Amino acid sequence: MSLILDALKKAEKDRHKGEGKRLPPISPIISDRQGPSKKIFILIPLLILSVGFFVTLRYFKKPGLGLPPPPISPIQTPMEPQNPEALKNEAIRLFQEGKWGASLVLWEKLTILLPTEAEIYNNEGLALKKMGRREESRQSYKKALALKEDYPEALNNMGVLLLDEGNKEEAKQYLQKAIRLKQDYSDPYFNLALVFEQEGNFKAAINTYNDFLSRAPQIDEALRQKIQKKRIRLEQQ
Repeated sequence: MSLILDALKKAEKDRHKGEGKRLPPISPIISDRQGPSKKIFILIPLLILSVGFFVTLRYFKKPGLGLPPPPISPIQTPMEPQNPEALKNEAIRLFQEGKWGASLVLWEKLTILLPTEAEIYNNEGLALKKMGRREESRQSYKKALALKEDYPEALNNMGVLLLDEGNKEEAKQYLQKAIRLKQDYSDPYFNLALVFEQEGNFKAAINTYNDFLSRAPQIDEALRQKIQKKRIRLEQQ
């Protein structure tokens, strides 16, 4: 056997010995399982941390960090006219049209705007009387007279209210005072003549009706004729 052959044999033996010492190959199944397992253990804590972060932001955020609520627009309401003169004129117009309730609403507003004006309470009393609210009417007349003691129109209206209630003596006092304060004011003459007529003082009633007619040239003709007939009837008694 030649040296070369011996060397080849020796090399062959050495190669076989080295192959005998090699580690077995890694199973590809085990390798594939180990990789994803390690990733899962890393991702789970990250997922928990993310969920906790969003929960904290949702339920435990500090006040004021969010957007402010949109401003609330004020409700626009139409403004009612507050001009006292305009309200007076409208209240008088409604009263003359027989709309007592609507007129009263405006007079009540005017008592707030002009609380020291006697005329407002007097006119309020008239509207209340037309609506049958006699006691409230009386209180309005009293307020008018408290503000202006020498107020012929309010004195006349109080006298009419008292006469309607059958209180002739007190009514006469109010009406006579109204005449003394304003002798050309015709209304209290007519009402005082009614008082005298109810008392049976027909002569005083006739004279007072005459005083009324002389101070009320513009009265309705039908009313004038009624008064003249009344005077003739009273003269015959």
